[in-house]
Amino acid sequence: MLINTVVLFLHNALPIVIIIVLLLLSLKKAYHKRFLKPWLTTLFISILSTFFLVNYSDDIAQLFQGMALELLFSMVFVGVYLLIILYLYQIVFQMNKQRLNYIAMLIFFLVFTVNASAFFIYFTGFWSQTELQLPLLIGTLLGFGICLSIGILLYFILLFFQFKNQQGWTLLLLFLFSCGQLNQAVNLQLQIDFLPSFEALWDSTFLLNEDSELGYFFTALLGYEATPSILHLGIYLTALGIPLFGYFYLKNNKVVMKDRTIK
Repeated sequence: MLINTVVLFLHNALPIVIIIVLLLLSLKKAYHKRFLKPWLTTLFISILSTFFLVNYSDDIAQLFQGMALELLFSMVFVGVYLLIILYLYQIVFQMNKQRLNYIAMLIFFLVFTVNASAFFIYFTGFWSQTELQLPLLIGTLLGFGICLSIGILLYFILLFFQFKNQQGWTLLLLFLFSCGQLNQAVNLQLQIDFLPSFEALWDSTFLLNEDSELGYFFTALLGYEATPSILHLGIYLTALGIPLFGYFYLKNNKVVMKDRTIK
């Protein structure tokens, strides 16, 4: 139980820590003190929505022939991907800074709610058993400590690059994180047989095991899959390709419009 709790914490808490680090660093130039209150409000609403999902998870799970939770969570993952792409466009093309903060709040809200609720559904299910309370508590403390350490390390590594005027690394990781969210959605859809399953294209477990500490980190950060199918690969490449195409298209259009204005 102790190990299971630590593993679940790494699986569900690490994405929250990573998105906090990436949003903090990417918002550094756009942040203003007047946004502190909305961020605290967002955290409060996120906690409330988490407890709502936990309390009504049994009722929700019975909807849509027992597939409601998986469908809901997969829709949230897709929403996170789309919002992060919009967020990155706002930064790259220097659009409205106020809008940037509100998009970041919505991203945090969705990532926090979907991951925290999945953890607490597990946690509350076993907390009623007295003999499991101590292992659960110790596992939670260990998992929290590991996630916090990883988050601090990632923050200062990326902060070092930003001191070198290389914020692009933070934006790149945020982009890859968003693509990884789609992989999470695909895995949920496969669990309920909503999408067709295919044979694995390769097995990279010997290089990096998904169930290792480093494996959990890269799964949370990049959507790493040790045994991807053609479906995983196709969706991931599409998730990478379409925003990049849109970026170069908009960038070229912006250059053309500037040239016309100058003439």
